[in-house]
Amino acid sequence: MIKAVKLINENNEIVKNITFHKGLNVILADVASDLKQKNNKNSRNGAGKTSLIEIIDFCLGGSIKTLDSSLIGNWTYAIELEIYGKIHTIYRNVANSTKVYFIDGEFSKWDIKPIEIKSDSVVATIYKYYMKEDDWKDFLGIYIFKIDNNSTEKYYPKYRSLIPYFIRYNEGAFLDPFKYFKNQKAWQSQIYNAYLLNLNWEYAITMQNLKDEKEMIIKLKNATKNGYFKNYTGTLGELESEKVVLQNKVNRYDNELAEFKVHPHYEDIQQEANQLTKQIHKLSETVTVQKSLLEKYEKDNLEEKDSDISTIKLIYDEAGLTFPDNVTKSLEEVVAFHSTVIQNRKEYLNDEIKRLNDEIEKNDHYLKTFLDKRAEKMKILKTHNAIDEFNKLQNRNAELRAQLNEIEKHIENIKKMESDLTENKKQTLELLSKAKQDLDEREEQRTIAIKTFAEIADFLYAEKDKIDKIGLSIDFDDNGYKYNAFIGKDKSTGRTAMKVFDYDMTIMTIRNQNNNLPGFLIHDSDVFDSVDERQIAKALEYADNSAKELNTEYICFMNSDRVPEKLFSKEFKNRFNKCVRLKLEDTEDGGLFGFRL
Repeated sequence: MIKAVKLINENNEIVKNITFHKGLNVILADVASDLKQKNNKNSRNGAGKTSLIEIIDFCLGGSIKTLDSSLIGNWTYAIELEIYGKIHTIYRNVANSTKVYFIDGEFSKWDIKPIEIKSDSVVATIYKYYMKEDDWKDFLGIYIFKIDNNSTEKYYPKYRSLIPYFIRYNEGAFLDPFKYFKNQKAWQSQIYNAYLLNLNWEYAITMQNLKDEKEMIIKLKNATKNGYFKNYTGTLGELESEKVVLQNKVNRYDNELAEFKVHPHYEDIQQEANQLTKQIHKLSETVTVQKSLLEKYEKDNLEEKDSDISTIKLIYDEAGLTFPDNVTKSLEEVVAFHSTVIQNRKEYLNDEIKRLNDEIEKNDHYLKTFLDKRAEKMKILKTHNAIDEFNKLQNRNAELRAQLNEIEKHIENIKKMESDLTENKKQTLELLSKAKQDLDEREEQRTIAIKTFAEIADFLYAEKDKIDKIGLSIDFDDNGYKYNAFIGKDKSTGRTAMKVFDYDMTIMTIRNQNNNLPGFLIHDSDVFDSVDERQIAKALEYADNSAKELNTEYICFMNSDRVPEKLFSKEFKNRFNKCVRLKLEDTEDGGLFGFRL
């Protein structure tokens, strides 16, 4: 339980010392008397109600939030807690919030013990022991909730995840009984409330892990379907078809490579063959020209004939002409000269014909030699291949094989995803069966929670028209635990706030079965802001009676105009006034800190 909260300024002076007792504890924000006369209703917002809750939360390991104002930035806050039957005062400074300090104490039962401060330390003049902030939170987790701080489980409940159910003051804290802030995730609500309701919260963690696994598999499956992995899309059947086509191509290339013969000098032989081809073409052209010239020379040689004088005379006789003797003599000389020329011409032609025949014979021999050599080279080229061609073929085959391997892995992954989904579904069904069986076996715990919630609701609304539906439901389906609280069909803000009050009091009752820790329940004034006065009166009376019976504290922050004094019984009215631990006013010196922030 919280015994007291102290506000200590930078001069180490105690500005406020607020004490608490079992039962109802009220922090009341009042309107200053002069403002009451002016009928001012908006003068409580700066009184410091929420700041005091934040100070309590801060001392219990919470964050600084609004306490770092320049006016109180070096203040220290202290909280007196009963721990293992001993009263311990814990100090935490805003400017040095990474540690909490102790002046003295007996820590033999503590699982995590404070460290003694060295005598030469500056703070040693005030404090004797300290704990690091995280160690302090870990200790409170062990002490209050029996939390295993060594757990590496992602969704394992932590101390600072559970304590807000007992210190409700953040925005959205009274919108849902099972959440302490508006956007709290479903898994947090499921696991944390299962922990507080004494249900099998480990089943809730397992279910959440299964949901995470399923979500991841579906995301991967959708990514595969949409083609985010390379260029492979479509159904499993379509991918199997593509695999067969690729396998056939790879097999074909494998066979070609197996039969592929590579000559080490393939390129040299290819160049030689090309050179021989050029020589053959050139030599063939030469032989063609030589044979054409030989044919002409042979023809000319046959057509060359000698001319004699009698032939000439015959031509003239036929013309009726007669050569004189002197002319005849001259013609004989001409014919003789011509015969000489013809003879020389024939000799030349015969020499040329012989030369050409020799050249053609020689070139034909060379041509045959070149053709034979080229045929030999071409035979090698025909039966072998170049290394470049082999490399190209091999690279293409490697590309196809890589594609084949990739699509095989792709298919394997899809099959694994399908198998994982099936296994996930199987495990979910098995867990669902175990969880439902466990719920049946924990009927006693559920009954206590349901019965307590209903009894509180009946007490709160006893004077109201009969409410057709009151209850607390706890179920388990393939999404995990499912909780619902209902007090009639009214979904107004005031009715919802009463559901929160009812549920929190129910949790406090359940905690009493364990170790009665944390030993307090704190509600900000928002819990009663929109609630009917009759329910406020009933709630305060119930909280006082129940907290006393359970040997715990209900600490309530209220605005004075929301206190329904006229609806209190005479007995409770007297008790209520004694339960007011502090009155705050939104004036220059009437607020929590003694001055306006």
